[in-house]
Formats: sequence, C-alpha cells, structure tokens
Amino acid sequence: MTSTYAVEEARRSLAKKYPEAVVSLDHHLQHVRVVRDAAPAQVREAVARHLVPIEDAPILAAALQAGAKYLVTGDRTHFGHLMDRPVTGLPLRVLSLARALDLFG
Repeated sequence: MTSTYAVEEARRSLAKKYPEAVVSLDHHLQHVRVVRDAAPAQVREAVARHLVPIEDAPILAAALQAGAKYLVTGDRTHFGHLMDRPVTGLPLRVLSLARALDLFG
C-alpha cells in the first residue's frame, strides 16, 4: 500500500530525474492499494515526536493510520535512524528495500 502523498512525491521525483519512468510507475500503481493521506493531527504528532522532518511526516503518519506493519523506503537521510530496528511507541518497522526483500522476497 502507499498513500496519495507518497505517490505524488514519487511522481514528482521521477518526472525530474527519470521522466520516462512515470509510465512505469503508473502501471505498477494499478497493483497497489492507495490509502488516504493522514489527518493533519496525525502528521503534527509525527512531527512533534521528532520522528522525521515535516516533509516526510505525512508518509509516516499515513502508514500508521492505515495500520501498516512495515514502511519500506530508500530514504536513509530522513528515515535512516528508524530503519531496521524496533522504535519504542511506533507500531510499525521502517525497512530499507534490501531488508524488505530479504524478509519477504
């Protein structure tokens, strides 16, 4: 699953760096459940807990709101301190893509 916010962020990044990949993203999204974005209060809570910077708080908050057990990301800059380890008070684990493939691939 992913959120609308995450899809928009991925589409923006791909359009800048690899515009030809946007078509592939759209194709793959046909097989992914897109959940609604998190409520503003949940985003503020993620920011208040200093879990991630404000621009990535909607991604973490949407995963929490959707009841995800795992959040898979390649963003080591903003999620690296949460990756591949349990975080007290966080009911999901943040995994690198490599770790997710090891576990589930």
